[in-house]
Amino acid sequence: MVKVDDVDAHHERARQDGAVILSAPTDYPYGERQYSVEDLAGHRWTFTQAIADLAPEEWGGTSTAALTGGGQPHSEPL
Repeated sequence: MVKVDDVDAHHERARQDGAVILSAPTDYPYGERQYSVEDLAGHRWTFTQAIADLAPEEWGGTSTAALTGGGQPHSEPL
């Protein structure tokens, strides 16, 4: 996965250059816009752009704080 500044412009350049597009640019509920291609060697690449800064709970995920007891610091020495 590779982060880019503008997924749509990147996708258009890749398409014009003959890339094998596996999935068109799509918005995902976790705040990313992504598309995927396959290179000449058969490797698959996903290009992504952040479009929203969302807490995992906003899209059905779970944050690390929720998994570790609400993010409270550990009070005893480790």
